[in-house]
Amino acid sequence: MPREPVRPVGRPERASRRAGRIQRSLVTLVLVLGVLSWVASGALAAWQLTARPAEPSEERLPAWLAAETVRLATRDGETLGAWFQPSPSGGGVAILLHGMGGSRSSLAPAAKRLAEAGFGFLAVSLRSFGDSSGNELDFGWSSRADVLAAVEFVEREAPGAPVVVIGQSLGAAAAIFAAPELGTRVAGYVLEGPYRDLDKACADRLRTRLAAPLAWLAEAGLRLWAPLFLPVDRALVRPIDHVGHFPAGVPVLFVAGAQDRQAPLADVAALTEACRGAAELAILDGRDHDDLWELDERHWELWAGLLARVEARRAAEEPH
Repeated sequence: MPREPVRPVGRPERASRRAGRIQRSLVTLVLVLGVLSWVASGALAAWQLTARPAEPSEERLPAWLAAETVRLATRDGETLGAWFQPSPSGGGVAILLHGMGGSRSSLAPAAKRLAEAGFGFLAVSLRSFGDSSGNELDFGWSSRADVLAAVEFVEREAPGAPVVVIGQSLGAAAAIFAAPELGTRVAGYVLEGPYRDLDKACADRLRTRLAAPLAWLAEAGLRLWAPLFLPVDRALVRPIDHVGHFPAGVPVLFVAGAQDRQAPLADVAALTEACRGAAELAILDGRDHDDLWELDERHWELWAGLLARVEARRAAEEPH
């Protein structure tokens, strides 16, 4: 049986096959580069979020702020810079804790307002910020030791004075993590813009900067690298799991910005609901996360109200 003759492949067909192979190779290359870029960007983001944001730098006491520069030692070996001024009348002392990227320098106007109202203050630069020691960030978990060191300092330097902790964002989370151990040694708290849990905090911040698909990819990349860069199990870094351990009866004022997308009102409300202390929620209209800390008259009234309640409670408990 005669065989069919082999037909030569024409130039157009060979060119088409070659183009198909090149196209498939390019698609594969793009996919590989995309995956590598996603992995690398996730690693870079995780490193940036958990590394000290800037080298230690001197924080000079402003000439208009009457205070003493002090250093605090934590139980895990860090040293913290702080400014301290006791109440001239022996009244309450507010421990001021800044948010992410801040330091005690950003708290100086609030410290001045407290001093003018007759209250003492201890403004602290948390670990890995300002002129304090530390090289890692874990979103307030390790900084609970900073809060403990601050309370111990006030107890030594102003014995008998009621202590109020005022924390902003990261500082609020550190205060929440420290509260179970501090118990009734702290007479009251103001917690401004705390995050609900670490996973949601990262997701909320990414969604304010990226479109939904990109935010999802970035979030997945962070979760991939978190075990390597985050110095603590992220399952622990959940303020919502710790607010239930506040001492009953201790006043806790949660402050939320109505337009805050990084610590949304619903999350701060959930923290307030879960808190075992005498918790209240105050909402500042027109505020987002970046300007929540502006101490205007409405904001100051919230602080002054809680401090006044602490002083009244102290007076009621003193023997007559």
